[in-house]
Amino acid sequence: MLVELNKSFWNARVQRIYDGWRDAAQNDNYSSIAGTDALLIVAGDPVPADEPTRKGTCIQQWLLGYELPATFILFEEQKITILASASKAKILSQIEGSSGSVPVEILAQAKGKEPANDALPRFFALYASKTRVGTLQKEAHRGKLIDEWKRLLDAAPQKPELVDIAPAFSSFMAVKDVDELKSLQLAGVLTSTLLKHYVTDKLESILDKESKITHEMLSAQIEARLRSRGGDNVGPPDARLWSKGEGLSDMDWSLVEFCYAPIIISRSSSSGYDLRYTVESTKDNISHKGVLLVTFGLKYKSYCANVGRTFFVDPTLEQETQYDLLLKLQQEMLTKIKPGISTCDVYHAALAFVKEKKPELEKNFVKNVGFGTGLEFRDSPYLLGPKTNRALKENMTLSLGLGFTDLVDSTGNKYALQLVDTIKIESDKSVLLTDGARSVKDTMFFLTPEDNEA
Repeated sequence: MLVELNKSFWNARVQRIYDGWRDAAQNDNYSSIAGTDALLIVAGDPVPADEPTRKGTCIQQWLLGYELPATFILFEEQKITILASASKAKILSQIEGSSGSVPVEILAQAKGKEPANDALPRFFALYASKTRVGTLQKEAHRGKLIDEWKRLLDAAPQKPELVDIAPAFSSFMAVKDVDELKSLQLAGVLTSTLLKHYVTDKLESILDKESKITHEMLSAQIEARLRSRGGDNVGPPDARLWSKGEGLSDMDWSLVEFCYAPIIISRSSSSGYDLRYTVESTKDNISHKGVLLVTFGLKYKSYCANVGRTFFVDPTLEQETQYDLLLKLQQEMLTKIKPGISTCDVYHAALAFVKEKKPELEKNFVKNVGFGTGLEFRDSPYLLGPKTNRALKENMTLSLGLGFTDLVDSTGNKYALQLVDTIKIESDKSVLLTDGARSVKDTMFFLTPEDNEA
């Protein structure tokens, strides 16, 4: 069998869903699914590469270890029913039968050229018999199975009430098990290795030589560190680079990819100093003066690690002071972020530190200081902002993003500062999963000779 499912993973994670579901009325983390009599996970055709990974895909990967397009999963109180193509049904047969205390039934659709069978109508009848069903309401899907499903919905005399399960599933998946933490740790090593042994050196060379290169081109050159020269994904294209990372010698490089295209920003970027992850590196040439921002992340087995760094060319004393505050703030937050603290209290603690040390920078502080991360790059229910209220637990992983925006230097040029790392919550503190190019020595380039300074 080409695809082998890990039945123990499936059983343990299904049990976590049912335990939370049964406790939903008493637990705020799962309250979005309280009173439901079924939970539905829908997958249509694969998402285009330039679109973010959907939460439903992340749930499939969490449960099964794989993405299975055009597959529906219906959780009922006493049974799990999965609708899939004939070929996927063969793979899923590994978990058919008993899943801990919850039996699994697979409904296989007819093969492509065969007449349609009753698999889809049977699955829909189970769904339509329910009163209140939890699903991922914000997700839109496309594909043949989705079209057939919509036709059945349109023709149905009655349909269940729908509620959003996204917040509850974020909680199911937030605490990482041993295998997940191993993947996240490797993603962190990969990201840190690329930062320390390629990105920093490349940027220093560009600045030192005053090379003409666009932000977009540098982003592409960073991405190229993962492309296999032979096109077979057997090994990395830059063996000398990746050999410097600890524990990467036996890496399955087919399971390594970027979370998003690396983001390069400098004074000359037409987009300005935008700290959002949706911004793209521009076609403008990189400025050899002022502040430069670099942000990227790598996945291993679909688990994400992420870094963001600020580099300076001939920084002013004020910029050095501001950056030193970010470094101290990060150390402070690693001691504050521990089991029991809420997401909003993380933000308030960070803001209070800034107000105490440098009150004039309060207005420039970022509006959130990160988010939960894992299979889903940005898990918004665990946004570290002033309005979310989720308790953090041991073995959760976060992207901790600190920064200041809309700053202006003495010559009137705008700039921003950032310091982003992936962290893991331990029993009494948090620890970094990413590292490198953080100190003043690694991030500040003094290229203008003193006797030439204005």
